[in-house]
Amino acid sequence: MLSNAFKFTSKNGRITLGVEQKGADSDIIEIKVKDNGIGIPENRKKKIFKNFFQLDDRGSTNLGSGIGLALSKSLVELHHGEITVQTEKDATFTTILPSNLKKGRIILRNLK
Repeated sequence: MLSNAFKFTSKNGRITLGVEQKGADSDIIEIKVKDNGIGIPENRKKKIFKNFFQLDDRGSTNLGSGIGLALSKSLVELHHGEITVQTEKDATFTTILPSNLKKGRIILRNLK
């Protein structure tokens, strides 16, 4: 998501990255990437997470392969998370992940 923000935001554009734990005792981490790049048309929002899908950005020097967002979505879902996009004025990608760090440490100990 961050790579796409850099790729599709102009030189004087704005990119914001936020990471927040949702509540003091929560196991939920929220990651937001917001940019004022070329934008995503509302009718293409659901398609951008499909393999090899690309927006029609003719004339753009920043062409991608169409796998970045699909891969991001797969990785997030493998971690029992969720990824969404809002395209009101600026594009905002939100990733919500559980932070089960204690379980990760137990698994690593058991592998030794």
